[in-house]
Amino acid sequence: MSERVAHQANIKGIRAVSARTVDRQPWIELHGEYVMVFDWVDGITLLPENCTSEHVKHIGEILFQIHNLDIVIDGSALPTFSAISFDT
Repeated sequence: MSERVAHQANIKGIRAVSARTVDRQPWIELHGEYVMVFDWVDGITLLPENCTSEHVKHIGEILFQIHNLDIVIDGSALPTFSAISFDT
């Protein structure tokens, strides 16, 4: 499901990295294990102590865009509070 959302986000202009597909599936079986393959993305790990208010603002803007996506993913349903346990 995450790969379907990432694909739709890309279509809507939000940069998201999605897995490569084989026979329209985002996973492959390799020696009895299922794996997903992604293109390499050059970058750095942003540690909390190096995170600035500008980084936080940018991350918040991207999250806002993701949560405002108007997409429908076949087979998905919005979670309800009754479907999520209190412990979760």
